[in-house]
Amino acid sequence: MLIYEILIFNINLVYLTYKLWITDINSDIPIYLYILLSILVILNSCENSGMFNRFINSRFLKYTRNEKEKGITCGVNTVLSVLLALLITQLENENAINFRYLFYCVNLTILFSYCYWILNIILRIQANVYRMIMSVLSITTLYIVISNCSEHSGISKLYYIIPCLVCAIDYYFLIVDIKGSFTLSEGSIVAQAFTLLATDSILCCTSKLNLIEHPKLFNFERSNIFVMLEVLLIGSIFCYIIIYPLLHKAHSCYELSKNYHYSLNERNISQKRYQQYSIYSFASFVVLIITCLMPYSTHVIHENPFIWVIKYILTPRRIFLIGWWLCLLSTIIMAFNWLLNKSNTLSDLNKRRKFYHMLSVLMFFPGYLIDRDFMFLSFAVAFCAMVMVEVIRYFKLYPVGDIIQKFMVSFIDQKDSGTAILSHIYLLVGCAMPIWLNSLSPKIIPGVSGILALGIGDTMASIIGYRYGKTHWPKSKKTVEGTIAFIASIIIFIFVTSFIYSYGYSFIQWFKFVLFVILTGLLEAESNQNDNLILPLFLFSLTSTI
Repeated sequence: MLIYEILIFNINLVYLTYKLWITDINSDIPIYLYILLSILVILNSCENSGMFNRFINSRFLKYTRNEKEKGITCGVNTVLSVLLALLITQLENENAINFRYLFYCVNLTILFSYCYWILNIILRIQANVYRMIMSVLSITTLYIVISNCSEHSGISKLYYIIPCLVCAIDYYFLIVDIKGSFTLSEGSIVAQAFTLLATDSILCCTSKLNLIEHPKLFNFERSNIFVMLEVLLIGSIFCYIIIYPLLHKAHSCYELSKNYHYSLNERNISQKRYQQYSIYSFASFVVLIITCLMPYSTHVIHENPFIWVIKYILTPRRIFLIGWWLCLLSTIIMAFNWLLNKSNTLSDLNKRRKFYHMLSVLMFFPGYLIDRDFMFLSFAVAFCAMVMVEVIRYFKLYPVGDIIQKFMVSFIDQKDSGTAILSHIYLLVGCAMPIWLNSLSPKIIPGVSGILALGIGDTMASIIGYRYGKTHWPKSKKTVEGTIAFIASIIIFIFVTSFIYSYGYSFIQWFKFVLFVILTGLLEAESNQNDNLILPLFLFSLTSTI
């Protein structure tokens, strides 16, 4: 239920605000930040009230995956909670450079949150006069907040205004253009994450190429691995944006070739054009990599990126990990197909999906303990590969678009009912994000929080709840037994592995960890969002403060 989801996120936000207050012993955080966070808690609490639910703008909601899921509390709090947790970690480590930049990111995310709330309120007002008055008041409020943020950070207001506009455009594109693939909250989280990463990439790129002189705040040194991460993630997405006209044309020709209202000759012509535009799309993507991404990467890391990657991989430990992954994948996929053909054990969609969740534990947990940096880069490569596969499937690019579509259809459920199939990408990102975010911290559990939440907890909740669950949560298909399995499985897994690898927790820290897992289990039971995206970030935001 929405009211319980709001309560859980408010508990998280209040805890992080309190933790930030007691950690900030030198008063580095200005008072306005605490005021803004407090107002955000109040707005969250009001979301389920009659005042917010009286008017609903169905014209916008009809583009979402679930029109009944009107809540945005999850969307406005998730990324903010993660950044607050990172800010607390930086205060504890006393890293002044990263602290200032993280503080800027927290300010930016708070602005994103207020923009979403303001947009949400304006869309729910039907009368044009009241909508205009609310818009003027909202813009004035945002300007005051931006002025405070800018004054305290010592940078131009444009560093806040431009990302906010970009985030709003991203959000609109995700909800309206990729129809039925996101809830309001999921679109908000993806838009915020992309905007933050794109902003950092552009600031880094323009600074490295001496195009714009940015304030000292943005000129800290980024590691080669982080630069390669941004090149792979943001660079590849920008390439898809540039070649979008070719992709769209290929998809249009494909649709015409399958439309039997046209003559055979017209369909044959469309089929040839579809193949041509598919080839042009692939060729253009390769050209952009060679002419844009490769020279930039070479300039930044002072070495050919392909040679750098080969040198990076060629160590005994990393070759062993690659061999382990390949053997594991081939063995388990063959066993999976054999069981599927022999019996109905894995014929159920839910079991097939959770099978890959368990596979993520076997692949990623040992890898993270053995070599964090390699996992950091490996996830980036895997993400780019999955996005490319989804682009090929979405636009039905010749010659493998149809093949991928037929394969993916066997794994989709109601959460993949839109034009884009995202659950498998969310699974990868859910495991990867905590590892990327935890790169500067020596703590182990925050880095594996995605693997714990999805590979262990969510899998056991689904299996136990499906087979033994009898007591359902109010207005939910999920069961109390499944939630207990989620909580118990994570705690038992960490307890058993603590005999192999010491996590360095005291009794009080273990007690906090158990409480945080319980809170995450309750969120899994009450939220209608995609678990693969929400649970890892929520658990990370809590465990990284232990």
